[in-house]
Amino acid sequence: MIKTVIGSFDSFASTSQVAADLMAAGFMQSDIHVLGNNATRVADDQCAGGSIGRLTAIGISETDAQYCAESLRRGGALVIVKVDSSRVDEAGYLIQRLGAIDIEDRVEQWKGAGWSGYDADANPYSFDQIEQERQRYAGRSQQQHRIFPSAR
Repeated sequence: MIKTVIGSFDSFASTSQVAADLMAAGFMQSDIHVLGNNATRVADDQCAGGSIGRLTAIGISETDAQYCAESLRRGGALVIVKVDSSRVDEAGYLIQRLGAIDIEDRVEQWKGAGWSGYDADANPYSFDQIEQERQRYAGRSQQQHRIFPSAR
């Protein structure tokens, strides 16, 4: 059975190393996807709202897709890898090793600061807002990845 492993990161910078490590471990490049927004590198639907459709299309719940989209809107990045169920732990380890955040913990922190849910009309964070967001959570990132059944 195919599963989808998602790691959420505070910045796009570390995702290229995660993708490289996954490929070095034998995961196919075509099964590894990186979505990101660092205020200078935003393409097509690789940010926020467009990502919700992409995530739900691979079997991610609407709620989890909204959490991921909010992470992107705030300057984060996602590494998404489709894997055989026998390799889920291996993919998760590689993603965690390079600093994936605990998205559920981060959502609770956002809610504590007044966030009430994803708003498709909200603008992506500016460079300055992204830097403030990263400083706010620096050192608090608990490594975590999410495993979702794939819709394939």
